Amino acid sequence: MKKINALVSVALCFTAILHAVSFSGCIMGIIPYFPFLNIMGRITLTLLVIHIIISLCVFFFSNDSGVVGHYGFLNKSTIIQRISAIAMMILVHVHLIGGFFGKDGAPDQPLKTILCIFEILFLASICLHISLSVPKALITLGLTQKEKTINASKKISYVFIALVFLFCLIGTAVYVL
Repeated sequence: MKKINALVSVALCFTAILHAVSFSGCIMGIIPYFPFLNIMGRITLTLLVIHIIISLCVFFFSNDSGVVGHYGFLNKSTIIQRISAIAMMILVHVHLIGGFFGKDGAPDQPLKTILCIFEILFLASICLHISLSVPKALITLGLTQKEKTINASKKISYVFIALVFLFCLIGTAVYVL
């Protein structure tokens, strides 16, 4: 089940990054708006729901469960990964509400600013979760096994996701201004 979840999470990372970068580019005027951007969001949301269901099954029904006392043996990145997952599950609702306003955004500046703050928190939790998850997914899929390769995949993941976050942050700032 972990391998299936790793495959779903890799697809989810791809669609989420594509969705975020495309919409940020659209907001900045770099990419023209087209309906596929909304379809990409729906695909991403569907993959997210599948990933959450599988993750909960792995969490509760495998040896990697969250049994009380087990947390002491988990490494910090796993705990941070789980906290960021919970934050995403909460903040995705605000993100979806913001999407209902369409490409022109919220009708007034105070609402736009509040949505922007929550969007930044949502982006931060996604980027944190992805940067920690991708190297683990590569290990689960057997694509990285040596310590040197694992460390390199972590560094590449951190740098790439930081660049995605900065790009999306600029898009979010343009949205508010």
